Formats: sequence, C-alpha cells, structure tokens
Amino acid sequence: MSKKYRKKNKPTPTVENNIGVDAAAWFSPDRNFNLWPSFDPRLEINNWQMETIWKRARSLYDNCPEIRNAVKQMCLLMGYILPLPKTRDKEFNRAAREAFMRRAMNPRLFEASGRLNFLQAQKWIESRSIIDGDALTVMTRTQSDKGGMVAFYSAPQITGDKPSEDNLRTGCVVGRSGRVQKYLIRDFATKAIQEIPASRCVMYSHTPDPADPRAISELLVGICTAKDIDDINRLQKQLVKVASTFGLVETKDLNDKRPALNDLIKSRKNKGECETIEVQPEAPLIIDGVKAISLEPGRRLETLQNHNPSNEVRAFVKDLIRNLAFAVGLDPELLYDVNSLGSGAIRFSLAKAKDWARTRNYDREVWANRIYQHIIASEIEAGRLQPCKYAEETYNVQWILRNEWSIDLRHDAQAFINLYNQGLVTGDEWTLSHYGMTLEEVAEKRADEFLHIREIADTYGLPVELLIPNQLGGTPVEWSAEHECPADNEPETSTLIEENE
Repeated sequence: MSKKYRKKNKPTPTVENNIGVDAAAWFSPDRNFNLWPSFDPRLEINNWQMETIWKRARSLYDNCPEIRNAVKQMCLLMGYILPLPKTRDKEFNRAAREAFMRRAMNPRLFEASGRLNFLQAQKWIESRSIIDGDALTVMTRTQSDKGGMVAFYSAPQITGDKPSEDNLRTGCVVGRSGRVQKYLIRDFATKAIQEIPASRCVMYSHTPDPADPRAISELLVGICTAKDIDDINRLQKQLVKVASTFGLVETKDLNDKRPALNDLIKSRKNKGECETIEVQPEAPLIIDGVKAISLEPGRRLETLQNHNPSNEVRAFVKDLIRNLAFAVGLDPELLYDVNSLGSGAIRFSLAKAKDWARTRNYDREVWANRIYQHIIASEIEAGRLQPCKYAEETYNVQWILRNEWSIDLRHDAQAFINLYNQGLVTGDEWTLSHYGMTLEEVAEKRADEFLHIREIADTYGLPVELLIPNQLGGTPVEWSAEHECPADNEPETSTLIEENE
C-alpha cells in the first residue's frame, strides 16, 4: 500500500474522536448545499441532489422539534379557504356550492385514497410544499358516479426512472417555451413510471418559475442551521451524561503526598499476571443506616456540578433557532414565542403575518380553482347540477380565508359591523371566514332555530321572549308562579304577555 494511498484514505475526524481541534473543524456532509447562481436554474441542483435534499428536509422535520414547530405554525397561519360562487345566476351559485361541498368534505368522494377531504388536503399540500418544495395534484373521476376526484403525489414520486444518471431534473416532459407536457410519476411498489398529461395536473408550490418546472424545499436554507443545532444538542447531552456519571471527587493540597481513597487498591504486573494488593481501610461509621467515611486530615469530598450548556451556548442556539424563522420569511417571536410580544408588537406582527399568508394564498387559490372547475364540470356532465344561465360565468368563484385570527375579536367584530353598515364589505366575508357558511345560510339556520324554539315554547306554554330574551326584537319578561305548564288533562294554551306602554 503506497504512502499516497494511505494519506488519501485517512479516517475523517469526528466528534467521537475526542480530538478538539479536528472535531471543531470537521465539516459534516449533511450540512447543506452551496448553490451557485446559473443562467439555467436547472443546472444549480441536479436530480441526485434533489433526492438528497428531500431526505434531509424530511429527516429534519421528523427529528428536529424546531423545524416541526415552524412547519406546523406556518400551516396554522395559512388557515383554510372556502369557495363562494360569484355568478349572476343566484340559484346556480347555491346549487354549485352545495354540490362542491358535498363532494369536497367527504374523503371517500374527494380523494383517491379516501383519507383526505378538501380542508385536510390544504394542510397536507401546504406542509409538503414547505418540506419538499412542491406536490402534484391529478384530476380523476370515480368509477361509480363519474364524479370529480383528485389524487395527490409528493415530490419524490415525481421523478424519472434513473434520476442519478441525468444532469437535469426529471419528472417533467417539457415542450416549447418551457411548457410542461407530461409528468412522470414513480410507483415505489412496482418500480414503474406512469405518464400523466399536464392538462390533468396542477403543480403546487410557492416558488413557481417559468424556466424551471420544479421547486426546491423551503427548508433548504435551514438545513445547515438545523443540523448545527442538532449537533450542539447531541454534544451537550453527552457532556451532561458524562458529568452526571461521577458524583463525588476527593481533593487535597498540592503538597500532600499521601495516597487518596482510590489509591488504596493497587495492582502490578508480575510474570504476565496481574497481582492485586488490597489495603483494608478502617470500618466505616454507620449512622441511621448511612455510611460515613472518615478522610485523612486536609482531605475533603466535593460534588461535581454540571454547568452545561452554558449561557453563551444557550444564547447561540437561540440565535440559530431565530434564523430558521428568518429563512421562511416570518418573525421568530410569531413562530416560537408569541407570548413574549406586547399588545403593540403583536398587532404589528399579526398584520405582517396576515400579509404573508394572503400572498401565499394566491398560490393556493390557483390550485383550488382547478379543483373547483373539475368538480363542477363533472357534476354538470353527470346531470346532477343544472348549467349556469350565463355559461361564461360558470366557474366564477371567490375564495374566502377561513380561521381568521385576531387578538381582540370583539373589537374586530364591531369594526366589521361598521363597515358592513356602510356597505363597504359583505356579510359573507365574515360568516364564511368564521363559521364556514354564507350569510344566507346563517339567516336560514337562525330562522329554523327560531321556529324550533317557538314550537318548544308553545308546547310548554311559555312566552318565546323568555327562552331568547336577548334576541333581536325580543322583549325581556319576568316569570311568575302563575305561569305554569298545562296539566295533562287540560287543553294546552299559549300565554301572551303584552308589553306595558
């Protein structure tokens, strides 16, 4: 074996080698990728690197609490969107929304695997786009009723047969002007590749690029930082365990040459065998079942105190965690420590977060529009939905953001009422975002509830105002002993209480 070969294959120093300088200078291959700008963005990362990024990003999400919390918080801030048809045909608007929600909210009618409904699919596709970079939605139909249905595929499934042998990213067959013609979906079970026409698909990502049909994981910037945090935490755990192994240590003056307790048992080698010489100390003093060992004069026992991690290390790790929030475009306090913000700061951060979510929801509306068109077209074709009187407006829809967040719902509700009274907003924007129903549906539900309450009041001979005293138009009444429920043998009568002038 040549000297050159031995030098080339020298073992890479690791943290476990206990070589301080080498371990600190060691650069783990699991850190990140150095992206070099290119006029052709497909050349910055090849297919093999894409798969490596997917594995590392998913590993971080599964094993790094900071990454998992950041992704979940981002999905929470995004909320959900619900459709509101906007055509001049009012009857079609109501029927179209009912037809869409009937299928979209039933997982067995909405998604091919039967596990996700429309709201759950929004959470899934949002997290996949953050971790993997993109996800594919394929439009299909059920065999039973020919209704619209979708199938979801994660980024690792949208690759070619041999991605490691290609310098460009596979998974997409591109034609003129960079337009995608087909997507190649890999079946991990059969190792087969299925070609799906792009007209039946919609690729969801938050970084669409006309020159590149694929997107990179949004955790790419945080891979290096999260790996550093993981390395630091693992090393600190090892140091804490080692320091906790030893409970006491005997100390003495430098000029004291007498042997310590651990020197009482000595060993020496003699003719290849180990001969042990034992020196028995004095019997220990036992007080209430506790052994007390007497030390030589000038000796003392001290406990080992663990100071890891130090305050400097804690501050450094905290800064690394803040960098993870900056990498996804959010304030660190909003992702990790929202309770530390005051009223003014939380309002400012909340306003920024709303703008951040609204901008990203533009990408989700493109994805949701395709699904809405597919389901409505299938329902019309199957004859379960009457066509719109204005054919050019069939797929006109407005998407309302649900789960609107607020730190003062009473204040926001009053402000919305003022805007509604001035005719600047519609009631659907509030009811859909908070209750998932249109204003018409809310009014109908209130009317149905009022009729039901009235039937109960007539049955028991009570005034309606007594059951709903604070409703609009209700008159508060006082109940007295003379208002009793009718007996079984007496005819039921309704008691009316007129308001005094």
